[in-house]
Amino acid sequence: MSEEKFRPDVRKKSFPRASYHPSLGLRRSGRVVAVALVVFAIFLALGCSKTASDKIVFVSEQSGNPEIYIMDGDGSNQTRLTNNGALDANPRWSPDRRWIAYVSEESGDLEINLIDIEQSIIARLTYAPGVDIMHRWSPDGGRIGFVSYRDGHPGIYLVNPDGSNLTRVTYDSSQSIGVGDPMFSSWSPDGQWIAFTLEGTEKPGIIVRNPDGVNLLRLTDAVDYEAVWSPGGEKIAFISERDDNPDIYIMNADGSGLTRLTNNHTRDFQFSWSPDGKSLAFVSERDGNAEIYVMNVDGSGQTRLTYNDARDEQPVWSRDGKKIAFVSYMYGTGEIFVMSANGQNQARLTNNNVDDTQPAW
Repeated sequence: MSEEKFRPDVRKKSFPRASYHPSLGLRRSGRVVAVALVVFAIFLALGCSKTASDKIVFVSEQSGNPEIYIMDGDGSNQTRLTNNGALDANPRWSPDRRWIAYVSEESGDLEINLIDIEQSIIARLTYAPGVDIMHRWSPDGGRIGFVSYRDGHPGIYLVNPDGSNLTRVTYDSSQSIGVGDPMFSSWSPDGQWIAFTLEGTEKPGIIVRNPDGVNLLRLTDAVDYEAVWSPGGEKIAFISERDDNPDIYIMNADGSGLTRLTNNHTRDFQFSWSPDGKSLAFVSERDGNAEIYVMNVDGSGQTRLTYNDARDEQPVWSRDGKKIAFVSYMYGTGEIFVMSANGQNQARLTNNNVDDTQPAW
């Protein structure tokens, strides 16, 4: 892959060049050697694999600040991927498992960076003053959607993984459905829609729009957020506070068939679709503290999977749907565990006196 691919579009005059950019060889110093060692370690950790099919990427504070790490699904071969002394967080795999997108404060602002697993390159993707967050890969991996505060107000933008074709798809001044702060939720599985919510407005709710900026449709008008399509695209699950505490709801992709799945006086949140679209793993505080549960897509069969005095959270499914990774604080700090989809065979994957969180399978 050419290093030129990671250059920002020079026509975007408001984009300052990075003070340090590994792929462009800027500011050559001992940091370059450090990055070279990191990417070499990535190559060794992957065992020359081109797919990284069973790897878990996560965030660890082993080095004193949050950095991106990777490990096998059984917890072996834990390897640090970033090494910059700044916050690195929210790692997300590309659909083809070649790239990891994450947010970093290395530049002084929160910007989106990419790790190219095949080429062993760490590169900065966004170049603008302010904050770029809530990044989501399109299903085909051809674009990344994110929320940016580059003009002082949050907006949803799309960009190609090479940094080209930056496009804003939400505009406060033109939203007839209500002015607010758009928060990116997800892409539809066919890539034809993006879902977002509005915050800081008297008319919140879930809104969908085509990535080309047309067909703005409101699906709900309550305090709803974290809308995520089912793997098949027929349903959208989301969190709602319409009854004053977070519960999990589901609806058809067109907004019809609204159904409440959980109904407690405590919080139900952090849900994750199973790969086959038949189940949802989620976190509930119904039994006194945060624990991992699973339920059928119609809300039936709600089953508690973890039993600890400390909180368990952030459940994510393995790609084959046979396992669930999660974060537990039973030892004081956050550690990553894994279990079978039915809650059996629970095993600890990380073992540090610091927080290991945000697993992505």
